[in-house]
Amino acid sequence: MTEADITGQLVQMMDMTINGTGLFFSMISAYIVAIFFFLHRAPVIMKLVGFLFFSLAAAFLMLFMRGTFDHSHALQAALVELSQRGDLSPVGKAAMARGIGAEGIDATIQQVMFGALGLVYLTLFYLTFLHRWKHD
Repeated sequence: MTEADITGQLVQMMDMTINGTGLFFSMISAYIVAIFFFLHRAPVIMKLVGFLFFSLAAAFLMLFMRGTFDHSHALQAALVELSQRGDLSPVGKAAMARGIGAEGIDATIQQVMFGALGLVYLTLFYLTFLHRWKHD
């Protein structure tokens, strides 16, 4: 692979991350609206089905995002290997520096996304099953 191939794929991985983040916010927003308007009054079985469906969608999204991050890490390792054989352009050096190690931007994004999903998941569980809503 050339540097251009690798950096091109890294840009695609960033695009997939942004799209995944947008889907994450859309999915959670839709579930919050569902809780507010009708799910808080629904029978327990409907709450269970709704939360199970949300859980499966969130798990699928996180598995997809995990694969995207793994692919991005492999591309960055390829850039490191390529840099050891010769000079990289400034774009290649910037892409390589962006994600190397646990302090890299990609690692931070991954930690924030997975941490945020965990907190949101627990909050939505509480709002779905434990919160006592005032009835109209």
